[in-house]
Amino acid sequence: MSQAALAAWAKAHYKLKRVPAQATVSDIVKKAALSMSKDYGDGNRRKPLKVTSTALETRLWAWIQAVEAQKRLSVPRTDKDESKRYSA
Repeated sequence: MSQAALAAWAKAHYKLKRVPAQATVSDIVKKAALSMSKDYGDGNRRKPLKVTSTALETRLWAWIQAVEAQKRLSVPRTDKDESKRYSA
């Protein structure tokens, strides 16, 4: 699935007002390992980030895993134990 297709899917599925920009989708995919890590938002930020849509986070994580399983995308990992993450 292309990033444009993923953005269109997110707009329809999550009833967003606009399609997320390609740069936004790209940034999310690039930073997936960081944002999914246990240390993310651990108080080191001035304004901690909070997940506003657990459904979106869960589906995005499932999409990343599916694409990686097809060997079409590689997202660098800092946490080797991915089994503790979201379940699809």
